[in-house]
Amino acid sequence: MSHSFLHDNRVVIYQQNPIIEPGYPRFSPFNPSECYPEYPFGAEYLSAEENLVYAGIRKVFELLELDKKNLGSKSWNPLGEVIQVGSKVLVKPNFVTHFHPRGESMDCMITHGSVLRALVDYIFIATGPSGKITILDVPLQSADFEKIVAHTGLNEIRQLYWETFHFSIDIIDARVKKVVLDDSGCIIKEFGAQGDQNGYQVVDLGTASELEKLADDFLKFRVSDYQPENIPKHHQHGKHEYLIPRSLLEADVVVNVPKLKTHIKTGVTLSLKNMIGICGDKSWLPHHRVGPQAEGGDEYPIGGQFKRFEGEIIQKLRRSNPFIWRTGRFLGKQLIHLLKFASRTRSNTGDLACHPMDINFGEWYGNDTIWRTVLDMNKILFYADQFGIMRSEPQRKYFCFVDGWIAGEGQGPLLPTPKNCGVFIGGFNPIAVDLGCLEVMGFNWQSIPKICESFQLKSYSLVDFNPDEIRFIKNGYKEDNRPFQPAIGWKGHIEKQIEN
Repeated sequence: MSHSFLHDNRVVIYQQNPIIEPGYPRFSPFNPSECYPEYPFGAEYLSAEENLVYAGIRKVFELLELDKKNLGSKSWNPLGEVIQVGSKVLVKPNFVTHFHPRGESMDCMITHGSVLRALVDYIFIATGPSGKITILDVPLQSADFEKIVAHTGLNEIRQLYWETFHFSIDIIDARVKKVVLDDSGCIIKEFGAQGDQNGYQVVDLGTASELEKLADDFLKFRVSDYQPENIPKHHQHGKHEYLIPRSLLEADVVVNVPKLKTHIKTGVTLSLKNMIGICGDKSWLPHHRVGPQAEGGDEYPIGGQFKRFEGEIIQKLRRSNPFIWRTGRFLGKQLIHLLKFASRTRSNTGDLACHPMDINFGEWYGNDTIWRTVLDMNKILFYADQFGIMRSEPQRKYFCFVDGWIAGEGQGPLLPTPKNCGVFIGGFNPIAVDLGCLEVMGFNWQSIPKICESFQLKSYSLVDFNPDEIRFIKNGYKEDNRPFQPAIGWKGHIEKQIEN
């Protein structure tokens, strides 16, 4: 392959003029407000509403000096560096769920439709009408995918392409299972889903999995809200399986479009973490190991029977009927509150910003499991061929564009607080792009395992340059001096000013 993500150390950090309050355009299909020379639809398809997002994405390509010789002309094809005519291109957004639990806008949670629209236009310019564009994600099992699609305006974007060019864009909910929750969060229905119409392939990383180092503890692997009995079927000594949609494996190029936000289990979401959403069944994805560190777990820093009760019982209650869940949850919360109150007089808070007894389900910096799963998924993304066989050379090209126009801080990914940044980060290597994101967020990459460990991989490398060799390209504006607020379990651990 002529272009490899391994070697490309370019990262653009573009920020809109801070005098202008960042905001997404409101009306789908999010046409640009200016008829750029390369714009495939022409002047009759423009928006009266100013579209700074479209202009910003175009600026990222310009700062990366993509197809520099044709910039300003009708033939400008910035993504032609990685996308050839007739290519199959898979776009991977972050569509975690369909609502914000606090009733805030979803703009700080999921990839915005205006970002996807602009990227689809430039993908189409590169691949042409003979190519294929697929937008695919695996959101939470309880997410309403149709509401996400409606919120992001993808139906209108797809309709525009069909009516204008007779070009079909596939939008795939690649989950194999869905659940329905009642208002209290109790699972009241579980059923199979259509998933990827092209089917799935089991990919086994075997001893090349980063989880192999924890294989002695495979019976402790857990995924919140999923039955633990399923994980040992796919993860044990010498066996580490993931269920991957064939639409991804058959893609020539993947365009990764994550959200700039914090994460309770991994510290940050960004490029690497967004690949968790290419596994069709999330119950195959170890997220933490049950129990405290002293007993070989990483679910929480300290605790005994009290914490075990809190985790295991609550998970069982969630799968009971609604009445038992509501009653049990109320009584359980009261008991847990009393037990925590008693334990606070006997335990040290250590270097956590919150009390250690408040940490649950691997939601802290001591989680030594989830980063391994994240890196496994990225190995598969780049090195698994169309049949799910791991190869020694990269199998597809890649571009990453992080949506930080309105970002999320605090208790992400499901309960973030909006942060108006007006920032886009783009590049060709996921680790380099994530380091660019951390520059904006004010976090230390050496304190985030999935980042620092990615430079040490022994098999299926994800980068072949050092952190200090990354070439950051900025557009002249200064990033917000106020760093992001991390999730509670990471507070005091990843902020740059703590390390200095």
